[in-house]
Amino acid sequence: MATDYGQFVTLLTETFEVSPDDISDDATLADMGLDSLAAAELHVRLQDQYQAHAREDKITEKMTLSQVVAVLRTWEHGQDTDRAEAER
Repeated sequence: MATDYGQFVTLLTETFEVSPDDISDDATLADMGLDSLAAAELHVRLQDQYQAHAREDKITEKMTLSQVVAVLRTWEHGQDTDRAEAER
């Protein structure tokens, strides 16, 4: 599954009722109105979608949209973000 920015934005707007006006690459999930519980729910939904249950990467409300997308890309390619960053 390709990381699709549009699908992720749709998930934020439709499931978590984030206003499109609040969505930007440098906004944290908290800035978009997600608390720790909502971020945990988002994490589980995305783990299911990417079949990334064994990954150690955690999506938290303190992460920016860009950081979440980076995690999704590592999940898509079967890497943990710590390992991916170490390889850079």
